[in-house]
Amino acid sequence: MITLNVANKKIHEIKADGYVFLCEQGKELTVEQRESCSNLSAHAEKFLEKAHFSGALGSFLIVNGIDNDRPVYLLFIGLGSLQCTKDERVERYRRAIGQIIREAEKLKITSLVMPFLHAHSYDLDDCDLAKETTIIFNMASYHFNKYVTDVKRHYAKDYTITLCAPEGHHDALRIGIEMGTRIG
Repeated sequence: MITLNVANKKIHEIKADGYVFLCEQGKELTVEQRESCSNLSAHAEKFLEKAHFSGALGSFLIVNGIDNDRPVYLLFIGLGSLQCTKDERVERYRRAIGQIIREAEKLKITSLVMPFLHAHSYDLDDCDLAKETTIIFNMASYHFNKYVTDVKRHYAKDYTITLCAPEGHHDALRIGIEMGTRIG
């Protein structure tokens, strides 16, 4: 089961196993992303540079970090260029969400924090993007384990995901999460 929460904090201020950075191709990390990176991993930006991470579509980089003596993962996901149609932008976002869950499964991460992206970049309102986010997280995390007898091969079923956004967006996000939960 996916539990989505909304918070009015910077992502590094919330305790989690994984911190998600969605990156548009060719764009520098935002000031807030840089601040979170430096608080969670002193060398994250050096790893991004060394890996030539540009935010290209489908690109992915995992950097280890420490939060108060607790190991954490920083997950950088490339969205590609958002200079495309609305449907392509939304589909790229959906695929990034799916990729987040796949990587979380591999790393045994059950709590994630990510910024809620600007819905206008996708020609959606906050409610609709929150609904899409909820639906895709639920779809991506589903596994039919009934006939998998080796318990070690089962994936986590329960994830807590916190979306960080300014307080003024929270009502619309909560409505979208509720709608997405009913659909998903």
